[in-house]
Order: sequence, then structure tokens, then C-alpha cells
Amino acid sequence: MEKNLVVLLIEDNDLNRNMLKRRFSKRGLTTILAEDGNTGIKKAQEENPDCILLDITLPDMPGEEVAKYLAHDKRTNNIPIIALTAIDKKNAVELVETGNFIDYCLKPFDFPDLIRKIQQYAGG
Repeated sequence: MEKNLVVLLIEDNDLNRNMLKRRFSKRGLTTILAEDGNTGIKKAQEENPDCILLDITLPDMPGEEVAKYLAHDKRTNNIPIIALTAIDKKNAVELVETGNFIDYCLKPFDFPDLIRKIQQYAGG
């Protein structure tokens, strides 16, 4: 990667957060972590990351609500949001069709595919 991309990872699972941060670091990505929706929204507004990876199941609000808020906030509406979800592919596609997510990645993660999507949408 030529550009050091900054990814905001909004994920409530500690193991997933830590694993992805380590793996992203090895690939030259800077990772900002948030463990819930409210923290994720605040960090997106403050840090202006290149891409947001957003878990759909969060403790304080659904990921869909976080994405909707970010998509309608002029400070964050230009940031691509990729849904992270363990739901089936059909429902994941429906999330993208709402217009608030640019793409999705199913859990368990296909890491090369996730990296490819980050690079594709964040311009890396």
C-alpha cells in the first residue's frame, strides 16, 4: 500500500478487535478502535478515517443505526462503511442495498477479501 490508510473498526468483540488490529498493522494500516456505536460515531467525527468497518450487532445500538447516522452527517457521509456481520449473505446484501453501507464482509472473516475491500473503497 502506498498510502497509510486509517480504518475505524467499530466492533464489540474484544478478540475480533485485537486480531484485526494486529493483522491490519502488519499490512500497514492504522486502526482506530471503538467498542460500541456511540464511541464509533464520535471517533468517526473526530478522526475522519479512510474507511469504517462496522459490526452490525453492537451493545448500545444496531450497526444499521450507526451507519444511517454517519451517512447523514456532513462530517462523515463521505467515509465508506463496510458492514461486518455473521448474518447470512442475503441479509448482508440487503444491508448494502439500504445505501448506508458500501459493502459487507461475513464473519468468520476472509482476511484477504477484507483487505481488498478496504483498499478498493478507501483508495489505498
